[in-house]
Amino acid sequence: MPAWLGRKRVWMPAAAGLLLALYAALGFWWVPRLLHDAIERDASAAMRVPVQVGEVATHPFTFEITVRDLRVGDPAQPLLAWERLYLDFELASLWRRAWSFKVVRINGPFARAIIGSDGRLNLAALRPSPAPGTATADAPLPAVWVERLLVSGGQVNFADRSRRQAPEKTLAPIQFELADFRTTPEGGGFTLSAASEAGERFDWRGRLSLQPLASQGQFQVRGLKARSVWAFASEQLPFEFTDGAFELAGDYDFRYDETLQLEATLPAFTGRDLALRADGAGEDWVRLPQLSVRDVRLSLPAQRVQVGAVALDGAQVTAWRAADGTVNLAQLLAFPPTGSEIAPTAPVAATAAAGPAGATAIPATDATDTTDTTDTTDTTTATSAASAASSTQAAPDGWSVQLASLSLVNADIAVEDRAVSPAVRFALSPVGVEARGLSLDLARPVPVRLAVTLDGSGRLAAEGELTPATGAADLTVSAAGIALARLQPYVAGLAAIEVQAGLASADGRLQLAGDAGAPWLRFEGKAAVDAVAVADRALGEPLARWEGLALDGIDLALAPDALRIQRVTARQPFLRAVVSPDQRLNLVSVLAPGTASGTAPAVALPAAAPTSAPMPIRIDEVRVQAATLSFADLFIQPNFQARIESLDGRIRGLSSAPGARAKVDLAGYVVNRFSPVTITGELDPFRYDQHTDLSLKFSNIDLPVFNPYSGRYAGFAIAKGKLSTELTYRIRARALDAGHHVVLDQLEWGEATDSQDKVSLPIRLATSLLKDRDGVIDLDLPVAGTLDDPSFRVGPVVWQVLRNLVVKIVTAPFAFLGGMFEGAEDAQFVAFAPGEATLSPEQQASLAALARGLAERPQLRISVPAGQVPGLDAPAVAERGLAAALAAQAGEAPDAAAFEALPVDARIDRLRDLYKARFDRRAKPTDPPPPPEDADRATRRALAEAHELQWLRGELLPLFTPDAAALAALAQARAQAIQAALLAEGVLAPTRVFVTAPEMVAEDAGEVSLELALE
Repeated sequence: MPAWLGRKRVWMPAAAGLLLALYAALGFWWVPRLLHDAIERDASAAMRVPVQVGEVATHPFTFEITVRDLRVGDPAQPLLAWERLYLDFELASLWRRAWSFKVVRINGPFARAIIGSDGRLNLAALRPSPAPGTATADAPLPAVWVERLLVSGGQVNFADRSRRQAPEKTLAPIQFELADFRTTPEGGGFTLSAASEAGERFDWRGRLSLQPLASQGQFQVRGLKARSVWAFASEQLPFEFTDGAFELAGDYDFRYDETLQLEATLPAFTGRDLALRADGAGEDWVRLPQLSVRDVRLSLPAQRVQVGAVALDGAQVTAWRAADGTVNLAQLLAFPPTGSEIAPTAPVAATAAAGPAGATAIPATDATDTTDTTDTTDTTTATSAASAASSTQAAPDGWSVQLASLSLVNADIAVEDRAVSPAVRFALSPVGVEARGLSLDLARPVPVRLAVTLDGSGRLAAEGELTPATGAADLTVSAAGIALARLQPYVAGLAAIEVQAGLASADGRLQLAGDAGAPWLRFEGKAAVDAVAVADRALGEPLARWEGLALDGIDLALAPDALRIQRVTARQPFLRAVVSPDQRLNLVSVLAPGTASGTAPAVALPAAAPTSAPMPIRIDEVRVQAATLSFADLFIQPNFQARIESLDGRIRGLSSAPGARAKVDLAGYVVNRFSPVTITGELDPFRYDQHTDLSLKFSNIDLPVFNPYSGRYAGFAIAKGKLSTELTYRIRARALDAGHHVVLDQLEWGEATDSQDKVSLPIRLATSLLKDRDGVIDLDLPVAGTLDDPSFRVGPVVWQVLRNLVVKIVTAPFAFLGGMFEGAEDAQFVAFAPGEATLSPEQQASLAALARGLAERPQLRISVPAGQVPGLDAPAVAERGLAAALAAQAGEAPDAAAFEALPVDARIDRLRDLYKARFDRRAKPTDPPPPPEDADRATRRALAEAHELQWLRGELLPLFTPDAAALAALAQARAQAIQAALLAEGVLAPTRVFVTAPEMVAEDAGEVSLELALE
């Protein structure tokens, strides 16, 4: 061996060089291979999936390690991967007593995380089971010091196939930097940034320590798509985000050392251009240009969440009530039950996944299909996490959540009610709502404020307190300019009317009770409905209107129900009553069942007890100012029209209390201001059939306005006249006692009509009989009956009473006059003895009474017939002529009785003498009839004398029979006798007594009866 080899200064460097070469060879060549094989072998065994490494490089002198192209799982579709891992280990670890790395750099890390349909996370199955004897989770972490950890170009592909929407998201590029990090309590600072394929960005910076686990820092999320949020939370949300994005930023202080401690602040959380709809709806129901949440503070140890303000600006809402009564927006609040499991309904879609070198497709099959799922611990952990993510958890007991202010600003709400036909649409814009002091203490009242503009003109406002737990509220409310015409479809279901105009307003205090001890609803204040116009849909004409209707001092309660109003003032109300051509009253028709179309919506109120009494109602005073009642009868031709105008007054004490009496005092005029009308009295308006006392007085109405009726039913037009009436209606316990005092002044009939409906009565005669000397007809028409009789109607009964009176008058006018002047009724028929023309004292007295009665009826004329009955009067006149001739012959006064008292032979002698004087020859009577065979001499003689006496009279009487002129003179004498008796007292003008032809003359019990006639 050469000597120089034995020298230390030669072989020692050589040995050192050899060792160094060997060390370098091992470090550069053998160690990388060893690490490469170990990683693939041990990692594959631990994670139970193939692990492949592209290249491992180590530097034995700088202690640098580089691992390239690591892939976990199927190389074509890895679960985890990176392009390059670089470790710069420091020798200082020896004296630092910690694994120290100057730089740790990871380039292009990739993870494919998939939650399967069973809720398991595929990556959870890659977690190796702890080897026996290894440290537990409670063991302290090894000391590690990383001066700088850099992650760049990272990508995470995530899919959740347990959800119905099977959402997928790619985060790339992901940048992460950790500086001066220790596993000791000092930890280290870090920064993390990531972005999604949709431009969503996440930035996080702060400090992180592992022993104890703690972190402090700031985070910021920009451009987070609302659609992404919905895709991952669709099972927990009853609505669907279709557009919009969120941004938030904040800071936090997190620590976990036996207990979890977290303090976080979120100065601002905003949402822009948000759009949402119910799941499955075809259009957006809510669009929210701006959502702002400010000053959020979370304190986990204190279990407290504080929110400064939540503001929703410019919301656009589409709401409707369906035909079944459901409201569409309720679906947006129908959160699924907590812990419910919702199976996915949509197929898993293919998603993009990027491997270390680029983007590849994620297959539809679960990644867990290629893994062993025997690790139940990991599976349970993953399932619990997924369940927690898919559940809506209520705040734990003891949590305090406070929201200082919640506001809705400049909202635009389009409301449509499809439960009525046609559908009603309302535009609420702008809408402003504010609530302050919200918290989880739902029993605490919350100050609220509401302001709404309805259809561009109406105003609604409310301010006060609302208790969320019970629904109790105490609000000051106001409304103005609410257009009633917009409510027409609701009214159409109740009555056949059309609300054409009207503005409603109200101011007051509204209370909603949260317990059963108070009314469910109470309103105290005032209300008004102005400029109202209502039309009759059937007739297409105005039905009612008023300039103003004010209700002051309202106190309304519901459940239990009660209503008190201090004053109701109606300004210029108008009501039109019309009888249609088919004789239907419009006021009945518009409210009759079946006349209205559509369905009015029902408002659900708390159900009252079945035995509850009717609502107590009291209205202290109703004031009527310048009211008009219009009546038209279209059945009559020509049509009849009349109006009550300028009706003023008041009704006081309207009440539903038993025994209450309302005082009525109204005054106005009919047709014109010279025809006043008054309505006074009292009644129980809610039980009118038990107590009513009303008096209605109409004065000085011009009768020609009733010509349509008089022409049709009386057969004459009215030329002039005035009408005044006093009507009284008294009802006690459904028994009616009504009086109708009718005064017709100077009624004069005009031309006759050709009406087919006129009554068959001498109307003119009845009028003349009813008129007094001043031309006034004064009638009292009482009516009595019971409201229990379904056929009882006041109008027809009054007409029948009047008709019966007229019939009685015209059929027995003298009896009517006799009722006023005793004896006049006996003057209708004047009887004369045959051949006589003189009146008895009784007849003269009756005619005088008739004259006095006619004097009180100046329009009446009386006709006296100049009558005779030849069959009675001619024989009587002949008898008197014969008696006069016999008396003259004997020089005696005519006396038929004295002549008949003479003996038979004396009478025969006188008749023989008169016969001879008249015929200038002796009388030769015919032979008498043969007497009976057994007649004696006296009998035979008496029969012969009787025969002669009869023969002589028969021969002489024709000489004295009156001719027509004599009988006419007798008739005139009788008429003059009656006329003289009528005019004897001078109360009756001669011009009213007319002698007429003998038309009303008849035989009555052997007398001549003359019937007087009135005209």
